[in-house]
Amino acid sequence: MNFRIYHQLGYRYVWNFDSLLEDRCGDGVIIAPRFMDPDYVENLDVSLKKNSIFDPQFFLPDTPKGKLDKYDFFPHVASDGFDTEDYPEQFASECAERCIAFQLTNQFNRLVIPARYLKGVPSDFINQQQRLFVGPFLVIAQYPVESISLVVIEAFVPMTIM
Repeated sequence: MNFRIYHQLGYRYVWNFDSLLEDRCGDGVIIAPRFMDPDYVENLDVSLKKNSIFDPQFFLPDTPKGKLDKYDFFPHVASDGFDTEDYPEQFASECAERCIAFQLTNQFNRLVIPARYLKGVPSDFINQQQRLFVGPFLVIAQYPVESISLVVIEAFVPMTIM
């Protein structure tokens, strides 16, 4: 069995960098834009980013916590105030395109499709995720939507295309 260990960066993430780079503990990091300015992320060493994952953190698209309001792909920013009714038709593709461009430009190890957190699990949960996030991301990334099996383990876990 082969597996990788990634440090989930959050508040006071410097310790994680030290553990990875100095102690050689782990294979990479999961970068959280909530805690880092876009400029900081863009200026990280490319070799670090190539072994890391960027988590767009759309789990609360109407609440730009921390530094999320500095990312032009974050739903609340792109739509000037997230509204579930207006988002799919007007902003979903735009956010997906900007988010994918950010991940590709920065040469991250994986392309992450974010999921939204919802209280409880509504009966149309999979359809909502598909319509608001997964579908637009797959179209922009040029993956045929019907060829991807969508499995959601938990609503706050980002879904990744491997």
